Amino acid sequence: MTLDGYNILIDGGFSNTYNNVLKKYLIANQIKTVDLAILTHSDSDHIGGIIKLVQDKNFNIKNIWFNSYDKLSQLFNNGYKDTSKDISVDNESNEISFAKAKKLSELLDEQTKNYESIYKDKFENSRYKIGELTFTFLSPTKSKLLNLYKSWVIEDQKITRKESSTLAKVTKTIEEYASSIGDCKPDNSAQNGSSIAFILTHKEKNYLFLADAHIDVIVESLKSLGFSKQNKLYVDFIKLSHHGSSANICQDFLDIVETNKYIISTNGKSHNHPDMETLCLLIVDAKAKGKKIELMFNYPSHTYINDKNILKQNFNKQHYGYNLIFADNISQGYAFEF
Repeated sequence: MTLDGYNILIDGGFSNTYNNVLKKYLIANQIKTVDLAILTHSDSDHIGGIIKLVQDKNFNIKNIWFNSYDKLSQLFNNGYKDTSKDISVDNESNEISFAKAKKLSELLDEQTKNYESIYKDKFENSRYKIGELTFTFLSPTKSKLLNLYKSWVIEDQKITRKESSTLAKVTKTIEEYASSIGDCKPDNSAQNGSSIAFILTHKEKNYLFLADAHIDVIVESLKSLGFSKQNKLYVDFIKLSHHGSSANICQDFLDIVETNKYIISTNGKSHNHPDMETLCLLIVDAKAKGKKIELMFNYPSHTYINDKNILKQNFNKQHYGYNLIFADNISQGYAFEF
């Protein structure tokens, strides 16, 4: 995104996203310098494209926020880098790639790039300003980063996170899907818990970027900032946590944050995200509050199939008062102006 001529990039998708989408976007918009790259966490679908960008000499990145292993080792060892773990760069899991994160750190060090670890406890009142931009950090906490640091894979060990939607094979009603989401309980991923999530404020407007953050941390952070059912946070849009996973959303969160636009960033192929439970919870919640919402997807309609087809029915759209907005094609995604 570009605000007042300041270019911010939040994550880079998988490696193939770089040539297929990101590089084309930068060229089309004549962007040669990224002022700030925010690497929310080390999953391959978030940093793969960043590695390609760093390797491309046609572009420059000025500043990077990245909770790398080296930065975390310094954070938890009084400034000293822990060299006791030898992380192999040759072994890369498709999903949770500690090796890719290590590779990226090495590339940044080789190019003497300026990058730093980011967490909400680091800043006074969790806020950090860049010109007219204010970042209010909601995640991660220092304790979540410690969990990640302790779990970082040693040598050639690999882990693959197993996830699945709680979708039943038989299609339920929208209300049944929505009611299956319970309390604000986090998923079991240390990587997701380490996600950099924040409120971005620009010219008195707020935008909420949740990466893959644990929803209980987000809710706790919002409440600590004074937000509640009686004093809601109003934002222009919410980039939903973890591609719309049902494990990263809850009613308590929706009662604190008010918006009419929800952004879902995924092609729907991995783990069947976004989960129907999440989409239906947003729809039912909006109807109960008497508001119309837009669910915005960065891939074309045909990529979201099967159970999600019930949401494409005009009857449901009219009855519940929601609209689905899809990208025209895969390579361009969906773009809108602030």
